[in-house]
Amino acid sequence: MPPGVSIIVPARNEERSLGRCLDSLLAQDYPDFELIVVDDQSTDCTADLIASRTNQDSRIRSLRVTSLPDGWTGKNYALARGVCEAQGEWLLFTDADTDHAPHALRENLAFAQRHHIDMLSMTPDQECVSVWEKLLQPTIFETLSHWFSYRRINDQRDEQAAGNGQYIMIRRSLYDSIGGHEGIKGCILEDVELARRAKRAGGKLWFAPAQGKIRVRMYHTFAEIWNGWAKNLYLLQGRSMRGLLRTSARITLLDVAPATVLMLSTWYGIHAGLLAIAGMMLMVRWAKLHRRWRELGFDTHYAPLHPLGSGIFIGLLWYSAMRHEGGFGIAWKGRQCKEPT
Repeated sequence: MPPGVSIIVPARNEERSLGRCLDSLLAQDYPDFELIVVDDQSTDCTADLIASRTNQDSRIRSLRVTSLPDGWTGKNYALARGVCEAQGEWLLFTDADTDHAPHALRENLAFAQRHHIDMLSMTPDQECVSVWEKLLQPTIFETLSHWFSYRRINDQRDEQAAGNGQYIMIRRSLYDSIGGHEGIKGCILEDVELARRAKRAGGKLWFAPAQGKIRVRMYHTFAEIWNGWAKNLYLLQGRSMRGLLRTSARITLLDVAPATVLMLSTWYGIHAGLLAIAGMMLMVRWAKLHRRWRELGFDTHYAPLHPLGSGIFIGLLWYSAMRHEGGFGIAWKGRQCKEPT
Protein backbone atom coordinates (compact mmCIF):
# COMPACT_ATOMS: atom_id res chain seq x y z
CA MET A 1 0.00 0.00 0.00
CA PRO A 2 1.34 3.47 -0.86
CA PRO A 3 1.84 5.69 2.18
CA GLY A 4 -0.73 8.37 2.87
CA VAL A 5 0.28 11.98 2.21
CA SER A 6 -1.17 15.04 3.92
CA ILE A 7 -0.83 18.14 1.72
CA ILE A 8 -1.00 21.33 3.78
CA VAL A 9 -1.46 24.71 2.08
CA PRO A 10 -1.28 27.91 4.19
CA ALA A 11 -3.17 30.77 2.57
CA ARG A 12 -3.20 34.44 3.54
CA ASN A 13 -4.80 36.80 1.01
CA GLU A 14 -4.26 34.39 -1.87
CA GLU A 15 -7.45 34.86 -3.88
CA ARG A 16 -5.32 35.61 -6.95
CA SER A 17 -3.56 32.25 -7.10
CA LEU A 18 -5.11 29.73 -4.71
CA GLY A 19 -7.65 28.38 -7.20
CA ARG A 20 -4.95 27.28 -9.63
CA CYS A 21 -2.96 25.71 -6.81
CA LEU A 22 -5.89 23.66 -5.50
CA ASP A 23 -6.87 22.52 -9.00
CA SER A 24 -3.35 21.26 -9.64
CA LEU A 25 -3.16 19.45 -6.28
CA LEU A 26 -6.54 17.79 -6.74
CA ALA A 27 -5.36 16.57 -10.16
CA GLN A 28 -2.46 14.58 -8.66
CA ASP A 29 -2.38 11.00 -9.89
CA TYR A 30 -1.21 9.68 -6.52
CA PRO A 31 -3.86 7.38 -4.99
CA ASP A 32 -3.77 8.31 -1.28
CA PHE A 33 -3.64 11.96 -0.22
CA GLU A 34 -5.64 14.49 1.75
CA LEU A 35 -5.60 18.24 1.18
CA ILE A 36 -5.75 20.60 4.15
CA VAL A 37 -6.08 24.33 3.40
CA VAL A 38 -5.48 26.75 6.26
CA ASP A 39 -6.89 30.26 5.93
CA ASP A 40 -4.44 32.47 7.81
CA GLN A 41 -6.72 35.39 8.76
CA SER A 42 -7.22 36.49 5.16
CA THR A 43 -8.87 39.83 4.54
CA ASP A 44 -9.69 39.29 0.86
CA CYS A 45 -11.92 36.62 -0.70
CA THR A 46 -9.61 33.70 0.13
CA ALA A 47 -12.00 32.31 2.77
CA ASP A 48 -14.91 32.32 0.30
CA LEU A 49 -12.79 30.58 -2.33
CA ILE A 50 -11.75 27.88 0.17
CA ALA A 51 -15.34 27.34 1.27
CA SER A 52 -16.49 26.98 -2.32
CA ARG A 53 -13.79 24.44 -3.17
CA THR A 54 -14.42 22.50 0.05
CA ASN A 55 -18.09 22.15 -0.88
CA GLN A 56 -17.14 20.94 -4.35
CA ASP A 57 -14.59 18.29 -3.38
CA SER A 58 -14.61 16.15 -0.24
CA ARG A 59 -10.84 15.65 -0.40
CA ILE A 60 -10.36 19.24 0.78
CA ARG A 61 -10.52 20.03 4.49
CA SER A 62 -10.32 23.63 5.61
CA LEU A 63 -9.24 25.37 8.78
CA ARG A 64 -9.29 29.04 9.72
CA VAL A 65 -6.82 30.76 11.99
CA THR A 66 -8.68 33.37 14.02
CA SER A 67 -5.80 34.67 16.15
CA LEU A 68 -2.02 34.49 16.11
CA PRO A 69 -0.34 33.47 19.38
CA ASP A 70 2.62 35.48 20.61
CA GLY A 71 5.98 34.39 19.26
CA TRP A 72 4.64 32.75 16.10
CA THR A 73 4.90 33.84 12.49
CA GLY A 74 1.63 33.49 10.63
CA LYS A 75 2.84 30.87 8.19
CA ASN A 76 4.40 28.69 10.89
CA TYR A 77 1.25 28.73 12.97
CA ALA A 78 -0.94 27.96 9.97
CA LEU A 79 1.26 25.00 9.06
CA ALA A 80 1.32 23.74 12.65
CA ARG A 81 -2.49 23.92 12.78
CA GLY A 82 -2.68 21.96 9.56
CA VAL A 83 -0.34 19.27 10.88
CA CYS A 84 -2.58 18.80 13.92
CA GLU A 85 -5.33 17.63 11.55
CA ALA A 86 -3.07 15.58 9.26
CA GLN A 87 -3.29 11.78 9.08
CA GLY A 88 -0.60 10.98 6.52
CA GLU A 89 2.73 9.23 7.01
CA TRP A 90 4.23 12.02 4.90
CA LEU A 91 3.59 15.74 5.08
CA LEU A 92 3.77 18.02 2.06
CA PHE A 93 3.96 21.75 2.76
CA THR A 94 3.38 23.85 -0.33
CA ASP A 95 2.52 27.50 -0.94
CA ALA A 96 -0.77 28.77 -2.29
CA ASP A 97 0.83 30.29 -5.40
CA THR A 98 2.34 27.01 -6.66
CA ASP A 99 1.17 24.98 -9.64
CA HIS A 100 1.86 21.23 -9.61
CA ALA A 101 2.18 18.84 -12.55
CA PRO A 102 -0.16 15.82 -12.14
CA HIS A 103 2.74 13.41 -11.69
CA ALA A 104 4.74 15.53 -9.22
CA LEU A 105 3.58 13.97 -5.95
CA ARG A 106 3.79 10.39 -7.19
CA GLU A 107 7.25 10.77 -8.70
CA ASN A 108 8.71 12.75 -5.81
CA LEU A 109 7.46 10.31 -3.19
CA ALA A 110 8.68 7.33 -5.21
CA PHE A 111 12.10 8.98 -5.50
CA ALA A 112 12.22 9.67 -1.76
CA GLN A 113 11.31 6.11 -0.86
CA ARG A 114 13.69 4.58 -3.38
CA HIS A 115 16.63 6.62 -2.07
CA HIS A 116 15.62 6.50 1.63
CA ILE A 117 15.16 10.27 1.77
CA ASP A 118 13.48 11.72 4.83
CA MET A 119 12.98 15.31 3.66
CA LEU A 120 12.68 16.34 0.02
CA SER A 121 12.44 19.97 -1.05
CA MET A 122 12.35 21.60 -4.46
CA THR A 123 12.89 25.01 -5.98
CA PRO A 124 9.91 25.48 -8.33
CA ASP A 125 10.33 26.75 -11.86
CA GLN A 126 9.89 30.52 -11.70
CA GLU A 127 7.20 32.16 -13.82
CA CYS A 128 8.23 35.70 -14.75
CA VAL A 129 5.80 37.89 -16.68
CA SER A 130 6.57 41.57 -16.04
CA VAL A 131 9.82 43.33 -16.94
CA TRP A 132 10.81 43.62 -13.28
CA GLU A 133 10.29 39.90 -12.71
CA LYS A 134 12.34 39.00 -15.78
CA LEU A 135 15.14 41.34 -14.71
CA LEU A 136 15.33 40.81 -10.95
CA GLN A 137 14.27 37.22 -10.33
CA PRO A 138 17.13 35.70 -12.40
CA THR A 139 19.63 38.04 -10.72
CA ILE A 140 18.45 37.02 -7.27
CA PHE A 141 18.30 33.29 -7.97
CA GLU A 142 21.73 33.34 -9.60
CA THR A 143 23.09 34.83 -6.38
CA LEU A 144 21.22 32.29 -4.26
CA SER A 145 22.92 29.54 -6.24
CA HIS A 146 26.23 30.89 -4.92
CA TRP A 147 24.97 30.94 -1.35
CA PHE A 148 23.37 27.49 -1.40
CA SER A 149 24.80 24.49 -3.23
CA TYR A 150 22.53 21.55 -4.10
CA ARG A 151 25.61 19.31 -4.06
CA ARG A 152 26.62 20.34 -0.55
CA ILE A 153 23.08 20.25 0.81
CA ASN A 154 22.55 16.72 -0.51
CA ASP A 155 25.84 15.50 0.96
CA GLN A 156 25.06 14.05 4.38
CA ARG A 157 28.65 14.68 5.45
CA ASP A 158 28.34 18.42 4.78
CA GLU A 159 26.72 20.64 7.40
CA GLN A 160 25.05 22.96 4.86
CA ALA A 161 21.29 22.49 4.78
CA ALA A 162 18.42 24.33 3.14
CA GLY A 163 14.93 23.86 1.85
CA ASN A 164 12.35 25.88 -0.05
CA GLY A 165 9.07 26.42 1.76
CA GLN A 166 7.24 26.47 -1.56
CA TYR A 167 7.64 22.67 -1.61
CA ILE A 168 8.75 20.56 1.35
CA MET A 169 7.92 16.86 1.72
CA ILE A 170 8.94 15.28 5.04
CA ARG A 171 8.28 12.07 6.91
CA ARG A 172 5.83 12.70 9.73
CA SER A 173 8.00 10.72 12.14
CA LEU A 174 11.03 12.94 11.45
CA TYR A 175 8.93 16.11 11.60
CA ASP A 176 7.60 15.18 15.04
CA SER A 177 11.02 14.12 16.35
CA ILE A 178 12.60 17.52 15.59
CA GLY A 179 9.79 19.52 17.15
CA GLY A 180 7.91 20.47 14.00
CA HIS A 181 6.98 24.10 13.51
CA GLU A 182 6.55 24.56 17.25
CA GLY A 183 10.34 24.47 17.55
CA ILE A 184 10.84 27.15 14.90
CA LYS A 185 7.67 29.15 15.49
CA GLY A 186 9.30 32.59 15.25
CA CYS A 187 11.59 31.90 12.28
CA ILE A 188 10.97 33.74 9.03
CA LEU A 189 13.18 31.24 7.19
CA GLU A 190 11.26 28.26 8.54
CA ASP A 191 12.17 26.18 5.49
CA VAL A 192 15.92 26.55 6.00
CA GLU A 193 15.70 25.98 9.74
CA LEU A 194 13.50 22.90 9.32
CA ALA A 195 16.08 21.46 6.91
CA ARG A 196 18.93 22.22 9.31
CA ARG A 197 17.18 20.47 12.17
CA ALA A 198 16.28 17.50 10.00
CA LYS A 199 19.86 17.06 8.83
CA ARG A 200 21.34 17.49 12.31
CA ALA A 201 18.94 14.81 13.55
CA GLY A 202 20.32 12.37 10.99
CA GLY A 203 17.54 12.68 8.42
CA LYS A 204 18.55 12.29 4.79
CA LEU A 205 17.93 15.57 2.97
CA TRP A 206 17.40 16.10 -0.75
CA PHE A 207 17.09 19.55 -2.35
CA ALA A 208 16.76 19.98 -6.12
CA PRO A 209 15.25 22.11 -8.88
CA ALA A 210 11.71 21.12 -9.78
CA GLN A 211 12.40 20.78 -13.53
CA GLY A 212 8.83 20.88 -14.76
CA LYS A 213 7.13 19.34 -11.71
CA ILE A 214 6.22 22.53 -9.83
CA ARG A 215 6.12 26.14 -10.92
CA VAL A 216 5.32 29.40 -9.18
CA ARG A 217 4.86 33.07 -9.87
CA MET A 218 6.17 34.55 -6.64
CA TYR A 219 5.50 38.24 -7.25
CA HIS A 220 3.61 40.37 -9.75
CA THR A 221 4.80 43.94 -9.10
CA PHE A 222 8.05 45.71 -8.26
CA ALA A 223 6.71 46.51 -4.78
CA GLU A 224 5.95 42.84 -4.15
CA ILE A 225 9.42 41.83 -5.34
CA TRP A 226 11.07 44.47 -3.16
CA ASN A 227 9.16 43.73 0.05
CA GLY A 228 9.04 39.96 -0.43
CA TRP A 229 12.78 39.61 -0.91
CA ALA A 230 13.62 42.25 1.69
CA LYS A 231 11.89 39.98 4.19
CA ASN A 232 14.23 37.08 3.36
CA LEU A 233 17.43 38.16 1.60
CA TYR A 234 19.60 39.27 4.48
CA LEU A 235 18.55 36.21 6.47
CA LEU A 236 19.30 33.92 3.52
CA GLN A 237 22.70 35.57 3.24
CA GLY A 238 23.41 34.46 6.79
CA ARG A 239 22.83 37.75 8.61
CA SER A 240 26.57 38.41 8.30
CA MET A 241 27.98 41.88 7.69
CA ARG A 242 31.15 40.31 6.29
CA GLY A 243 29.08 38.25 3.88
CA LEU A 244 27.04 41.30 2.96
CA LEU A 245 30.19 43.24 2.08
CA ARG A 246 31.65 40.29 0.18
CA THR A 247 28.52 39.80 -1.91
CA SER A 248 28.21 43.54 -2.60
CA ALA A 249 31.85 43.78 -3.64
CA ARG A 250 31.61 40.78 -5.98
CA ILE A 251 28.53 42.08 -7.76
CA THR A 252 29.89 45.63 -7.94
CA LEU A 253 33.16 44.52 -9.50
CA LEU A 254 31.58 42.07 -11.93
CA ASP A 255 28.50 44.01 -12.99
CA VAL A 256 28.07 47.57 -11.75
CA ALA A 257 31.59 48.97 -12.10
CA PRO A 258 32.23 47.90 -15.74
CA ALA A 259 28.81 49.20 -16.80
CA THR A 260 29.46 52.50 -14.99
CA VAL A 261 32.80 52.90 -16.81
CA LEU A 262 31.11 52.38 -20.16
CA MET A 263 28.37 54.90 -19.37
CA LEU A 264 30.82 57.53 -18.19
CA SER A 265 32.83 57.06 -21.37
CA THR A 266 29.88 58.22 -23.45
CA TRP A 267 29.73 61.47 -21.47
CA TYR A 268 33.32 62.36 -20.67
CA GLY A 269 35.55 60.02 -22.65
CA ILE A 270 38.11 57.83 -20.89
CA HIS A 271 41.31 55.97 -21.65
CA ALA A 272 40.74 53.52 -24.51
CA GLY A 273 42.50 50.70 -22.65
CA LEU A 274 40.23 51.05 -19.63
CA LEU A 275 37.21 51.17 -21.89
CA ALA A 276 38.30 47.97 -23.62
CA ILE A 277 38.80 46.18 -20.29
CA ALA A 278 35.37 47.23 -19.05
CA GLY A 279 33.74 46.14 -22.30
CA MET A 280 35.50 42.78 -22.23
CA MET A 281 34.46 42.20 -18.60
CA LEU A 282 30.83 42.89 -19.44
CA MET A 283 30.89 40.59 -22.46
CA VAL A 284 32.42 37.72 -20.49
CA ARG A 285 29.98 38.27 -17.63
CA TRP A 286 27.03 38.44 -20.01
CA ALA A 287 28.05 35.16 -21.65
CA LYS A 288 28.30 33.41 -18.28
CA LEU A 289 25.00 34.82 -17.07
CA HIS A 290 23.30 33.93 -20.33
CA ARG A 291 24.29 30.30 -19.78
CA ARG A 292 23.49 30.35 -16.06
CA TRP A 293 20.08 31.98 -16.49
CA ARG A 294 19.20 29.37 -19.09
CA GLU A 295 20.28 26.59 -16.70
CA LEU A 296 18.06 28.10 -14.02
CA GLY A 297 15.11 28.22 -16.44
CA PHE A 298 14.91 32.00 -16.94
CA ASP A 299 14.37 34.09 -20.05
CA THR A 300 17.83 35.21 -21.23
CA HIS A 301 16.67 38.21 -23.26
CA TYR A 302 17.21 40.50 -20.26
CA ALA A 303 20.71 39.22 -19.47
CA PRO A 304 22.39 42.21 -21.18
CA LEU A 305 20.59 44.44 -18.65
CA HIS A 306 22.07 42.55 -15.71
CA PRO A 307 24.08 45.57 -14.44
CA LEU A 308 20.78 47.36 -13.77
CA GLY A 309 19.34 44.32 -12.02
CA SER A 310 22.55 43.88 -10.04
CA GLY A 311 22.51 47.49 -8.86
CA ILE A 312 18.92 47.15 -7.67
CA PHE A 313 19.79 43.85 -6.02
CA ILE A 314 22.61 45.43 -4.00
CA GLY A 315 20.22 48.14 -2.81
CA LEU A 316 17.63 45.51 -1.92
CA LEU A 317 20.16 43.44 0.03
CA TRP A 318 21.32 46.45 2.05
CA TYR A 319 17.72 47.52 2.66
CA SER A 320 16.95 44.03 3.95
CA ALA A 321 19.98 44.21 6.25
CA MET A 322 18.99 47.63 7.54
CA ARG A 323 15.43 46.57 8.32
CA HIS A 324 16.49 43.42 10.15
CA GLU A 325 19.54 44.76 11.96
CA GLY A 326 17.60 47.87 12.97
CA GLY A 327 14.83 45.72 14.42
CA PHE A 328 12.22 47.24 12.12
CA GLY A 329 11.23 44.08 10.29
CA ILE A 330 9.34 44.05 7.01
CA ALA A 331 5.63 44.70 6.44
CA TRP A 332 4.25 41.75 4.48
CA LYS A 333 0.58 40.93 3.84
CA GLY A 334 -0.55 43.22 6.61
CA ARG A 335 1.84 41.89 9.23
CA GLN A 336 5.20 43.03 10.55
CA CYS A 337 7.75 40.25 10.05
CA LYS A 338 10.74 40.25 12.41
CA GLU A 339 13.36 37.56 12.85
CA PRO A 340 14.09 36.66 16.50
CA THR A 341 17.46 37.96 17.69
